[in-house]
Amino acid sequence: MKSGNPAADKARSRRELVAFFKFACIGVMNTMVDWAAYFLCLYALGFQGFEAGLYLSHIIGFLCGVVNSYVFNRRFTFRTDGRFFGPQMVQFLLVSLAGLLASTGGMYLLEHWCGLGAMAAAFGEEGRLWAKVSVQAVLKGAASLFGIVINYLGNRLWTFRDSFEQK
Repeated sequence: MKSGNPAADKARSRRELVAFFKFACIGVMNTMVDWAAYFLCLYALGFQGFEAGLYLSHIIGFLCGVVNSYVFNRRFTFRTDGRFFGPQMVQFLLVSLAGLLASTGGMYLLEHWCGLGAMAAAFGEEGRLWAKVSVQAVLKGAASLFGIVINYLGNRLWTFRDSFEQK
């Protein structure tokens, strides 16, 4: 939204760009936390041994990333000083739930409609674990893209709107 003041508009655009860059950097860290928990559940805890294991691992990993995301984004990206356990946390969790639904739906589409699940299963049957893990990483990464836009826009425009506007 333009204010009619070119200097103010330029400063606002710069703040938006810096906030998105911070969000993206924290997102990389969240992704590492998410994926570590995902593969830990799949392989160390044996979740790949049952049908819903892929999705359960995805949800557990996602939730680990959400906790990390809330802690770091509220402090560094949106610089809020509000109560840690309060309305912002509820809003953040609701936005994250929308992101989880989008990414899990994306995972389902990619697994079943694009054939990535069958490809991973075939590699597993051939004993090529590295290939199966690679396909699962592509599946997880592509599915995550479905939630990124929802998470940033939801948190920027709703959860941390007041904190961001005041800076």
